[in-house]
Amino acid sequence: MGQIGYLFNLLFTFPIFNLLMVLDRILGDFGLAIIVLTLIVKLILFPLTMKQLKSMKATQALQPQLAEIKKKYAKDQKAQMEATQALYKEYGMNPLAGSCLPLLIQMPVLFGLFYALSAVLT
Repeated sequence: MGQIGYLFNLLFTFPIFNLLMVLDRILGDFGLAIIVLTLIVKLILFPLTMKQLKSMKATQALQPQLAEIKKKYAKDQKAQMEATQALYKEYGMNPLAGSCLPLLIQMPVLFGLFYALSAVLT
């Protein structure tokens, strides 16, 4: 295992594994400990999920205007991109921060949960 793998385990897998073991000792049932751990992870990630949903709704609300921009600047890709960015700026949106960033933050946590569960089962 390389340094990156060790760092990942140190930051994500080991804490999740330890929390799972504590929950198992407290609850006395490993299946219930997994369910409670899953609920804890979902609660921690809930604000990111809500941000992602709000961004998706805002993007859907702008779809008619985005379609109009695509139609208006069909032959000029640069003007189309500039108009799209101006529209996003006008509404205070950043499509990458609203949709990709929460997902990028969630992925290591979910992988850590997966590795912790697989370490327990082997």
